[in-house]
Amino acid sequence: MATDYDAPRVTESDEDTSLEQLTAGRKDAQSPVVDVEDTDTAESFELPGADLSGEEFTVRVIPK
Repeated sequence: MATDYDAPRVTESDEDTSLEQLTAGRKDAQSPVVDVEDTDTAESFELPGADLSGEEFTVRVIPK
């Protein structure tokens, strides 16, 4: 039996679901509250042109 893999696949569940039901379900699942601490977001970004002259960088070098 030959199968046309390029043909669109339509299932019964696709036909039963309307656009209004999909958008209503999406709004119920979303949360308007974001759980992010201010200190975490501020320290993760480095501003361009920031003065890093007071910072130290230490690397341990082990010869082979």
